[in-house]
Amino acid sequence: MPLHPPLALGPTEFQGTENGFGRIVLLSDLGGRLMSFSKVWTTAFLAGVLTLAGAAHAAPVQYQFVTGQAFITVTAGLNTLAATPLALNGIFAEFDSVAPALTGFDFTTAPNQAITLSSAFGGYDQIVVNSASMTPAAGYTNLFASNNGLGNFSVTVAPVHVSGIYSASNSGGPPPPPKNNVPIMFDNATPLAATIDIIGGTFTLGSITLAVIPVDGEIDPIVVKADLSFQGMVPVPEPSVLGLVGLGLAGLAALRARQS
Repeated sequence: MPLHPPLALGPTEFQGTENGFGRIVLLSDLGGRLMSFSKVWTTAFLAGVLTLAGAAHAAPVQYQFVTGQAFITVTAGLNTLAATPLALNGIFAEFDSVAPALTGFDFTTAPNQAITLSSAFGGYDQIVVNSASMTPAAGYTNLFASNNGLGNFSVTVAPVHVSGIYSASNSGGPPPPPKNNVPIMFDNATPLAATIDIIGGTFTLGSITLAVIPVDGEIDPIVVKADLSFQGMVPVPEPSVLGLVGLGLAGLAALRARQS
């Protein structure tokens, strides 16, 4: 595209070039209306860059598992048979702080963890949670959400899909015969309340029913519930987002320096 001849404006000459939008001045000390036009478009461009960066980071964020536990309570009727922690070993929680909404999760327990009952129930006093996982079930939705400020949120969701495998035995030996690798799979329609701290990446979820186990010879089943505490890795912005933010901030800094 051809260059126009230098523009003689007083003692200083300024080189101009032309594109599809008309003449653009390369140097910034012309002053007057033409300089104001340049500032407006520069500011608009930089604001757009920062807006794009914010939008790129506003989507639901996935927090990868770092550590956590499930505090287990085992009851039968009005009797509490055990209260003990089990270790978690994954996997993630996904949260949208703009909505706000707990958009997804997959919590799993570490394999083959034993729970000792305070007294035998139906002849069994040992339960082993071979595996357990909790994920959103079909029809999953956020029933309630509140932004409590300072990166803290409260949400209520349902339903939750629970699947797993358990075993049961008597520490004194049979009878009754041991139960090995019994599968569990159901959708828990009871609303799940959670508190979320996006600054620390912590998710606390209360009173999830993991299993309802009928026991031969007993009226009440064994009910296993869990209170989860999940610590996720604080996400790091993607390089593309960092690049957009850096470009916008650098441009704003340059513009401010030229105005001073």
